[in-house]
Amino acid sequence: MTTWISNANTHNQPRALLVGDSITKAYAPEVTRQLQPSATTAYFTTSASVADPAFVPQLQGVLAGYQFAVIDFNNGLHGFGFSDAPLRSDTTQADLNPRVAARNAIVRELAA
Repeated sequence: MTTWISNANTHNQPRALLVGDSITKAYAPEVTRQLQPSATTAYFTTSASVADPAFVPQLQGVLAGYQFAVIDFNNGLHGFGFSDAPLRSDTTQADLNPRVAARNAIVRELAA
């Protein structure tokens, strides 16, 4: 797990949080560059999936300390080996990859 808060003591700009895996960690510097000087960025990257019991408490630690104007979730395929039992799967969306579509629907519902 890696957490990075750019300009941690800056509170007069909107802040974006990138949550994801190694792919998120790889694109975080470019997002940071593109958002400057209008916003600051932070990232929380881990190989744990949202079904991992440690994921939510770790993320809550980041969310407790800062306000974020936008949060980007890109947890990739980590957790693909988990069954869907701990997740709600009520999507009817037809897609090329129904499992990914179902998990995206769950995230949309949780984010709302």
